[in-house]
Amino acid sequence: MVRTALKLLFLLWLAGVVGQAQSDEPVTIMAIQGAGPTSPLDGRTVETAGVVTAVGADGRQFWIQDPAGDGDPATSDGVRVGDRNLNDPPPVGALVRLVARVREERFGQALPRTTLGDVRQLDVLAQNHPLPEPVWIDDLPDASLREGIEFWERLEGMRVRLEGATVVAPTSRFGEFAVLAPRDARPGSGYVPRTGVLLLGDLGGGRVDYNPERVLVDDAVAPTPDLRPGDAVAALTGVVGYTFGAWKVQHTELDAAAAPPPGAPVSARWERPGTLRVTTFNLENLFDTENDPRKDDEDSTPTPQQLEVKLAKLAAALELELALPEIVVLQEAENQAVLAALAARVN
Repeated sequence: MVRTALKLLFLLWLAGVVGQAQSDEPVTIMAIQGAGPTSPLDGRTVETAGVVTAVGADGRQFWIQDPAGDGDPATSDGVRVGDRNLNDPPPVGALVRLVARVREERFGQALPRTTLGDVRQLDVLAQNHPLPEPVWIDDLPDASLREGIEFWERLEGMRVRLEGATVVAPTSRFGEFAVLAPRDARPGSGYVPRTGVLLLGDLGGGRVDYNPERVLVDDAVAPTPDLRPGDAVAALTGVVGYTFGAWKVQHTELDAAAAPPPGAPVSARWERPGTLRVTTFNLENLFDTENDPRKDDEDSTPTPQQLEVKLAKLAAALELELALPEIVVLQEAENQAVLAALAARVN
């Protein structure tokens, strides 16, 4: 009964019965998004309404979606609302009406992002409105970047859901990780089950498979856990956003299981009497504790404690991982003195 009443309220608003705002005219979110990559209403101030489906952790953005949609897969039913002056965004489930300017934000060579900004009026018509059902994602374009862009453009700002996804890129320092939908996690498409990673491929004729089926998951709404390739995502729900030149699912619900971290890697080598092992080893800027005025090493000079830790790790790598080869060719050491200090540890 309550859901029917809320839907009627929304339809009344569309008909103009609910109070009018100072704008061009009431329009739907679908009319704002249009069927192409840019909004046909770009630059106009409009009045629209929708249900809040997600709120950014920074409090400066939220997403709204038409409760019913128009049934046209070419037009998105959702849109991002972003305004630096927002300080009290409405909660998830609020049915809102707002007056704002349609903007196509574009940074450098990135694709345009449809946003409602410069919010002039924001009214909450109802609370606890049922959220639109998310679009299920289980198979994405796996070769054509253009098809991948079109796939996500039609879902911009909308709720989506994946189940049984596989992590193929670990959580980065920016709070992002990547997954594959179940039907895309198959050998031959760039996915390597043994390592759980996704590799670029050669399509022939100078064309490259950049794996548009990869789904990036971001932390703009909620924090992401530390995940690694091969981990399982039982369920993922979020809204489709676009930041830093990539489509991303800003997750609102996440059920993921991280596998225990692997043990320390130790190589197994085949040996026989008379074998001579020659190994190259990059020490990654092994500097001493002296700041030499003749060198640009100020930012690379460690403290005695830092040098102690690095020497201990390098000695362990030579002894345990490389199994003490007879000849070691080293790179990125500042001088003979610091090399002698490392050799003393090993010997």
